[in-house]
Amino acid sequence: MTRPFDQLDRRLQRFVWHADWETLRPIQSDAIEVILETSRDLLLSAPTASGKTEAAFLPILSAIADDSPEGVRALYVAPLKALVDDQFERLDEELCRYADIPLYRWHGDVSASHKQSLVDDPGGVLLITPESIESLVVNRSRHLARLFGATAFAIIDELHAFMGTERGAHLRSLLTRLDRIRGERMRRVGLSATLGPETEAPKRWLGGTLEEVELVQQDESGECRVALHGYEKRPIEIEEAETSNPSDWALARDIDRTMRGATNLVFGNRKARLESLVDRLGRIHGGEEEQDVFAIHHGSLDASVREATEASLRAHDVSTTVLCTNTLELGVDIGSIETVGQIGPPRTVESLAQRVGRSGRNRGAPCKLRCFIQEESPETAATLADRLHPRLLQTV
Repeated sequence: MTRPFDQLDRRLQRFVWHADWETLRPIQSDAIEVILETSRDLLLSAPTASGKTEAAFLPILSAIADDSPEGVRALYVAPLKALVDDQFERLDEELCRYADIPLYRWHGDVSASHKQSLVDDPGGVLLITPESIESLVVNRSRHLARLFGATAFAIIDELHAFMGTERGAHLRSLLTRLDRIRGERMRRVGLSATLGPETEAPKRWLGGTLEEVELVQQDESGECRVALHGYEKRPIEIEEAETSNPSDWALARDIDRTMRGATNLVFGNRKARLESLVDRLGRIHGGEEEQDVFAIHHGSLDASVREATEASLRAHDVSTTVLCTNTLELGVDIGSIETVGQIGPPRTVESLAQRVGRSGRNRGAPCKLRCFIQEESPETAATLADRLHPRLLQTV
C-alpha cells in the first residue's frame, strides 16, 4: 500500500524532510489521498494552525508540478488582502520554492509590474480576492482564456466567511464563469476552521452534490476558559462627551488589568469604538517609562501600519495587545495569542469561534476568552426585552 507521503512530488517530499516534520498530520495524509487518488471536491475543516494550508497545497502542487499547459493551474481565493499577502509570503518561502512553481498574487495593493508578469507569462498558482477576480473578468477579458483555460483547482480559504453572504454568492458566480472559460469544472477545495458539526451547507456551497464532496475533518478542541465582564451605562446628557461615561473607563481599566504582560487580541465591531479605547489605554499608564503596547488594527489603516502591528505580534519581544476588527479574525499568521477579548456581542457564533481559535495554539494551552459587555441602564418604563439585558444575553 502506497503511503500518502510517497504520492507527493519528490521536491515536496524534500520540503517535508527539510522542515523536520516527523510525520504528516492525519488531515494532511487524508487530503493527499482525496486529491491525488480521486476526482472529488474536498472540504477541509480543522482548527487554526492545524496544517490546513499544507493539507491542501502539498497534493495540489504535486498534481501540477510537472504540468506544461500555459495558464494558472491553481487558484487560491481568500476573503482578505492581508490573508492573500500572508499566504503568498508563506508559500513563496516554502512549498512553491521547493516545487519550483511560479506564484502570483493579485489585489488592489499589488504592483502593476507583478500583475503584468502574470499576464505576460501565466502559470503556477494565483492568490486573489473575489473582487480582484471580478476586476480581471471586467478589465482583462481578452486574457481570461490564457489565464484560466487550464486552471484545475479552486481553493477557497475561510469558506465560512463566504457562506450565506452576497459576497459568497458573487464568488460562486465568478467561479462558474471561469469554469465556462475552461470548458470543464475546476475541482473545489474549501478550507475552514469553524464548520462544527454542520457540513451539509458548506458541501453544497462548493457547488457539487453531497456525494461529490469528500469531508476531511480534524477536531483538536481542548480546554476553553471564558470570563464575562459586564458594565451598566448610566444615561448621559446629549451635550456630554463620550469620555464622561464611567463604564467606558471601567472597561478600559479591565482590559489593561487582564491583558498586560502577554500578547492578546481584542475584537470589536466598530472602528471608532476601538480607537477611543486605545486612546484611553494609552492614557492609563502614559507617565510610565516602560509600558505594554496597545495597538489598533482595522481595514481603514494604511497597509504599512497594519503590517507593522502584525510584525509586533509575531515578534513577541514586547507584550502587545491589539484592538482589532475582523481584519485579524481570519487566518493571517500572527503567532501565539494568550487571550482573545470580545467587546460587545459577537455577530455570529462562527465568527466568535474563529476568534477564540486564535488563542491556545501552544500545545496543552487552553483557549482564553474575555467578553466585555456594556448595557444601558433600563428606564422605569423599559420593556421586558430591555430588562433582560439583550446584549449580555446575546453574548451568553
